[in-house]
Amino acid sequence: MDTVSLVIGLSVLLQVTAAIMALRLIPLSGRASAWLLFSLVFLLMSVRRTISLLYEAGFIDDPQRLHALTEPLALVISVLLVVAVHLTRGIFADLAKSRAQTEQQLDELRRFQKSVVTRELRLKELEEENASLKNRLRTLQGPAV
Repeated sequence: MDTVSLVIGLSVLLQVTAAIMALRLIPLSGRASAWLLFSLVFLLMSVRRTISLLYEAGFIDDPQRLHALTEPLALVISVLLVVAVHLTRGIFADLAKSRAQTEQQLDELRRFQKSVVTRELRLKELEEENASLKNRLRTLQGPAV
């Protein structure tokens, strides 16, 4: 097997792997349509590369026929990529919304923590002041008889 065929074969393998990886993102993101389209795009890319591999192997001998097979496929791939990227934007919009909500909740928790810590410090001061006043009162009253 020559270098070009090896590179094309590796490309096909990687594109099929990418298709599988895209499918595995569906449960994680909850966005089936975008990842299904990406998976389809990767599979079509692997078909296109397989056609090139067939040309390199001599099964397709006419360069015009090669281009007649691969170029329309490339156009379909490009259109599907644009649609898939468009559908993916929702994932990032949801992520930004979630991040903003998390920041808001974190700010609320920080304010709550600050008020609780301030309250606890004030309670400690009052306890110390109370103990000090009790000691002072005992001193003023003198020894108990």
